[in-house]
Amino acid sequence: MNDIETIIDVVSDLIRSGGYTFTLEGTTQPFLTPCRIAEPEFLLPVLARLAEELWRRETETGFGLQIEPDETALTGHRLVAIHHAPLSLVVLCMDEVLRRVGEGGQEIPLEALHKYATALYPQTGPQSATA
Repeated sequence: MNDIETIIDVVSDLIRSGGYTFTLEGTTQPFLTPCRIAEPEFLLPVLARLAEELWRRETETGFGLQIEPDETALTGHRLVAIHHAPLSLVVLCMDEVLRRVGEGGQEIPLEALHKYATALYPQTGPQSATA
């Protein structure tokens, strides 16, 4: 199992070193920092679940994400742990998701992230997973 603090650090480093900038309605928002994006109650569960789905479609195996309901979280869910995948694999898959959402660029519109997630899960949107 990967320590949640390590996951936060590595994902925020990915966002920072990749030069990714998250935007809302076409504007960079000061609160959308790499550390904030990587918080387990902010967008980390979304990024982890999308990365897992990318991997699952290629290999038919998941990461063993533990995502639990949290009514105080942005999406209503919090990432608790990643049980069955090396963190390096998870981060590589997250990077690929960000590249796809940003269409190869460094700007990641939250609207495009939502559209990408909805395309993967057209009936219900992203779901929590404990597998």
